[in-house]
Amino acid sequence: MAAWGPGPFDNDAAAQWAGQFDDADPDERLSLVRGALHAVLDGDGLDGEWEAIAAATVVAALVPDGLAVDAANSPVTLAADSTTVDGELRALALDALRRVSSQGSPWYRQWSEAGRLDEASSSLQPVVAALRG
Repeated sequence: MAAWGPGPFDNDAAAQWAGQFDDADPDERLSLVRGALHAVLDGDGLDGEWEAIAAATVVAALVPDGLAVDAANSPVTLAADSTTVDGELRALALDALRRVSSQGSPWYRQWSEAGRLDEASSSLQPVVAALRG
């Protein structure tokens, strides 16, 4: 897995997940989002962190007056998606982000070892703010 930047879609896994989101039937997209979030929350926390960040960012973009996502590798269908997310999905996304960014997680260790933890953490702040509303 290659990460070329700290943004939510600045790595191979998230970019690939964004492609899956675009390719999914519009009625199945929220299921894909939930799956990515649950993979981190229900698993051992070692797999799926990048996809969970991407999924949480999608949720943040779909809330009313949500996050404007303009990353080159984000889902291209997101701008036209009129799906509305509920409070439960927002809470799920926040929980997943907490787990991903917790001290000792692979995501945390990677950015800490690279000396870019502050930058990576800062890239998640707009996502968290939009999810909290």
